[in-house]
Amino acid sequence: MVEITYATFLERVIHSIPGVSAVVVSDRDGGILVKAYSNAFNTDNVDTSLGATFAVASEQAGKLGLGKNKSIINFHRDKIIVYINLHPIFISFICSSDTNCGSFTSIVPDLQRGLDGLSKAISKEDDN
Repeated sequence: MVEITYATFLERVIHSIPGVSAVVVSDRDGGILVKAYSNAFNTDNVDTSLGATFAVASEQAGKLGLGKNKSIINFHRDKIIVYINLHPIFISFICSSDTNCGSFTSIVPDLQRGLDGLSKAISKEDDN
């Protein structure tokens, strides 16, 4: 059995959804744990505060009495940013404006499986 790195896993995710140019996995403080970019992506476009901002917004949205917040989608002039809450890790997808946002719902189980070891490591660190 061949083991793949988290970055390689994320690169496969990028290629599985048309329009995704970057994936950033961060902790609740916005610390980048792993990232992957398409060849055409400009890495200057990644703000490390994205993950921390989403973590706070997701926590606040969960207080609306509608249950745990699973994702937030931001639409910008020429980009879409999709945030997925897999507490204790948060995933940010930077996409083109024509990306089908519905396609993210189908990959969440794969993301959970593929990033499970990272999630457990962060959970263990938070417990200390």
